[in-house]
Amino acid sequence: MASSFLRVSLLFISLYTADGYLYYNTDRCDFNSSDLKDIEYIRSLYFNKMEIIRFSSSLGKFVGYTEYGVKQAERFNKDPSVLAQMRAQKERYCKHNIDIDYQNVLIKSAEPYVRLHSMAPPGGKHPAMLVCSVYDFYPKQIRVTWIRDGQEVTSDVTYTDELADGDWYYQIHSHLEYTPRSGEKISCMVEHASLKAPLITDWDQSMSKTDRNKILIGASGLILGLVVFLAGFLYYKRKARDLSKSDSERNKIAFGASGLILGLALTAFFFYKRKAKDLSMLEFQRNKLIIVASGLILGLVLSLAALIFYRRKTCGQIPGSKPVQTSSDQFKKAYPTF
Repeated sequence: MASSFLRVSLLFISLYTADGYLYYNTDRCDFNSSDLKDIEYIRSLYFNKMEIIRFSSSLGKFVGYTEYGVKQAERFNKDPSVLAQMRAQKERYCKHNIDIDYQNVLIKSAEPYVRLHSMAPPGGKHPAMLVCSVYDFYPKQIRVTWIRDGQEVTSDVTYTDELADGDWYYQIHSHLEYTPRSGEKISCMVEHASLKAPLITDWDQSMSKTDRNKILIGASGLILGLVVFLAGFLYYKRKARDLSKSDSERNKIAFGASGLILGLALTAFFFYKRKAKDLSMLEFQRNKLIIVASGLILGLVLSLAALIFYRRKTCGQIPGSKPVQTSSDQFKKAYPTF
């Protein structure tokens, strides 16, 4: 039983892996519209991946490409019924399916949406660069142009190809390197079959929502730090009146104030380092950041001044504490005649 199964298995493997011949035919329709005059029906017969014979509705007959194909083409062309059947395929097969394609897919279109943003240029003669990204449009054909103060921009502009998303939609990206001017207007204009009029998106030179949020977070942190510092200062003033105040409590206040000052300094430093990398930022945007940074620095200076004041007070004589003897006091005590 086992030997019979083995023989059958070997026979199956040998038949499966043995070299064979492949014969097939394809039918295709080349068209530019749904009109019959713009449609061509083609049937091709292949033997071992080589086309041997073809019928084209444009010629109305068969054409052979090998010795065997030429003989077969002559035989088919002598048969009026075969030619009539093949010529009818243009309307019966192609026209029918092309109408379905146009109705359900080809005349459909999807409007694009545009995202316009700035980024640091990779290098060159201009300090700023804008990117116009166009997404989710169909069909593929599209035109993207840059408009600056009413004039089309043709220099320092680059484009990507129409990139297929794999779901019938496409995307394209255009880059504009430029030198910002005060009061100028820059727009990205998109022309597409799905749009009744060109889609124009203006570049908003005001600070983006993300930048505004960052500044709000930084300002909130500054206010919170000042409030905490003020609370600590008031706490210190209240405790300074307590004659039994210990050195450990004063040290805790000192460490707290030092931590606050260090936090403000690190916040200002990293905020500056992050924004300094954005070379495409416009002048008035940089001024806003300078104002915020100045506020941080002012808070840092005030905190530092308060800490120095506190340290001077704690190192001096506090009511109820013992006076600190200096070297001159010790010298006078040892040598009273002097």
